[in-house]
Amino acid sequence: IAAYSQEPNFETLKHAVISMILCGDYYVELAQIENAQKQYDDASGFYEACDPEKTDDVKRLLFTLEQRLGAICTQKGDRAGTKSHYARCVDIASTLGDELADRRNTVAAFNNIGVYYKGEGETSEARKHYESALDIAYKIATETQELPDLRMYRICLFNIGGICLDEGNPQKAEQEFQRALQVANMLINIDDSAVARRDKAITLTLLGSAVKRQGRLSDASRHYTEALEIYEKVAEETETVTAKYDLCICYNDTGTVLQLMGEYETAKTYYETSLKIAEHFNAECNTVGFMRVTAINLVNLGYIAKMQGKPDSAQEYYKRSIDVRTELAGMTGSVSDRESLAFANNRLGAIYLEKGALDMAEECFKNALKIYGYLLRQTSKSNIRQGEITCWLNIGDVSNKQGNLTEARESFEKALLLAEEYSKSCNTAVDRTSEAT
Repeated sequence: IAAYSQEPNFETLKHAVISMILCGDYYVELAQIENAQKQYDDASGFYEACDPEKTDDVKRLLFTLEQRLGAICTQKGDRAGTKSHYARCVDIASTLGDELADRRNTVAAFNNIGVYYKGEGETSEARKHYESALDIAYKIATETQELPDLRMYRICLFNIGGICLDEGNPQKAEQEFQRALQVANMLINIDDSAVARRDKAITLTLLGSAVKRQGRLSDASRHYTEALEIYEKVAEETETVTAKYDLCICYNDTGTVLQLMGEYETAKTYYETSLKIAEHFNAECNTVGFMRVTAINLVNLGYIAKMQGKPDSAQEYYKRSIDVRTELAGMTGSVSDRESLAFANNRLGAIYLEKGALDMAEECFKNALKIYGYLLRQTSKSNIRQGEITCWLNIGDVSNKQGNLTEARESFEKALLLAEEYSKSCNTAVDRTSEAT
């Protein structure tokens, strides 16, 4: 900063801004998100105060800064900030030339804004940006065969695979993840680093998700177990927050497969391990990611308790999950967080219904229905439509048990109408998914 004040030019500007960015990066590694954002904001303020001529070099510097600010907003659950910064990255990338570094930045920009749209449930927008990224990334990786470009190509493949899962096509998702796994293995053969091994583990977990959706539980368990072994070694070597987060997610994923296989006690152990890690780091750094994993584990533990005939324990787990999810939905306002809050309310309502607390069950189901109704004004995501149908079925069950047969019939007819409309829109049969049944 002192150098720039004495001799204002691009080089001194660049060094001043990059120094502040690197300080922010340092705080990110320490999970000190507020300190990191302050550094990035200071860099942005310094840049704007200098008001440099918008040469390509200056644009590239601004791109780096916007990318960092977008990532911070994502961690804090600031949806508007995330979209704004990543959209600026796309705009900046579109004005740059055909140099390799600029093409790489363009891939990153499309991927980042795609992640935002995916989180908002806007699948078509996400796919559009992911496909743009994949097209460029494939060409770059084919040309250079360099590690960063192969890694970027792999990321693009599993982004597309994730969209296939959202669209209800796990077979196509598996194909994309298998291609990504081939690239991940190639990366390890070139450079057997913690980063390369983590890339493989991420791909294995996604592959596990795809085969799990197809009912191939033993294959899913095999993929998750292999990923977990890699994550544990990486966490021991690096001791970073990111490594702990990966480990936390994988323990939960492995638990879900064991749960589906009916191995409830073993699944519970995995969920408890994941929850312990998540709560520790949530207390330490209070990031959206660890809060989400905490809420997910609590719901899963609630389900295990229910299946083991412990409704009181299930009730407490679901209530704790709703507390976390309510805080998250208030912080982020995102579709996925609100949807998860509705899901947890449905689960808690099912426990109250089972225990005969009909008024409390009805309150939970109506809370969930209200959230789903709000979300359906923003997105037509299939999970949300199915959630709305489930709510009406559950409300009908409550009315039926209260002896209000007319109201029960109305609720069931509403569920049937919505199910028929949904079935026509996606050309498929709709199964009853009521937790209360």
